[in-house]
Amino acid sequence: MARAHLKTDGWMDGVQRRPGIDALRGLAVLLMITQHVAYWFGVLRAKQVILVTGALGGLAAPIFITLSGVGVAFSIHRHAEHCDRLLILRGALLVGFGFLMNLLTPSWFSPLSWYVLHLIGTAMILSPLLRRASDPWVLVLIGLCLIATVSVQNLLDTPLRLFNEDMAAPQKPGGVLRFALAEGFFPLLPWLAFFMTGLLAGRWLLAARKDKIVRLALAMLGLLVLLAAVDYLKLDFARQAPWLRFFRVNTTFYPALTPITLFLMAVSLCFLLAFVALEQKIDRFANGALTALGRASLTILIVHVALFRESLPLLGLFHRLSPTATVLATLAVLLGFTLAALAWRKTGFKYGAEWVLRRLS
Repeated sequence: MARAHLKTDGWMDGVQRRPGIDALRGLAVLLMITQHVAYWFGVLRAKQVILVTGALGGLAAPIFITLSGVGVAFSIHRHAEHCDRLLILRGALLVGFGFLMNLLTPSWFSPLSWYVLHLIGTAMILSPLLRRASDPWVLVLIGLCLIATVSVQNLLDTPLRLFNEDMAAPQKPGGVLRFALAEGFFPLLPWLAFFMTGLLAGRWLLAARKDKIVRLALAMLGLLVLLAAVDYLKLDFARQAPWLRFFRVNTTFYPALTPITLFLMAVSLCFLLAFVALEQKIDRFANGALTALGRASLTILIVHVALFRESLPLLGLFHRLSPTATVLATLAVLLGFTLAALAWRKTGFKYGAEWVLRRLS
């Protein structure tokens, strides 16, 4: 890999950063902000705006989690002899940031909510074990993760649709462990599969074997088509427990059933391939705006959630704007964060959450 691509800022100090990967993370930031802000600003009857922004925003978390696996693969490559301590410490700090975000956003989360930072942090803590698995074994683990997801959801009798009140505060036996395993916003089952998919993709990028990423994405899409066809045909066995969750095509991933999981993993890999292939052009786009957003993604995640989710109800703006005003307000927020990231880049994103991670580890 060209040395020009090597940088040492971001969530993982010493990671071999590539502009395309940072830019893809930046795109996920824009999708995430769009989904959240449009929903929080817009009146609930603005269904068209909410549906579009929700569909786009639904790609953000799968991309973030997949890229965290890619980043870990790069870090392992660069610090093969000393990476375990770094991965565990960074993971623990990310889990800590997750619980901090819970406390900063009491109108959405409870202190024990399980959100995307908790998931990514825990996956990083498990990385010293995962990194020792060969590629075929990681593929087996991904498959077992999908099977375990259905098995555990069946065992817990997880509803086919979870809402915020179901995932915010632990109310059922098992508490936060139940959330972490299967019923939080982003539980280990099945979201650890996204992280492991990213870990494989990162290995293959380092080995210049993008063809393997293509084949994995196609295999996931092929399996998705097969499962969706069974669901479409309404075969009896596929409409009943314990098999229903393998075949039911839901558009939500709360909770994530097998078809939507396969779809989002494949789409994340496709975005990764596209952004890596075009990374030099993307890095020059808008003066590197996407890469700047990507390098500040952790800070932006925490700040935008705590700031807007808590302030809008106090200002009387929560679910109050018309569709047109919602679009304009969302664009203004996107522009504001983009300009802030570009300006902050000049200081190396000093004092942000990423900077704190580097300092503490």
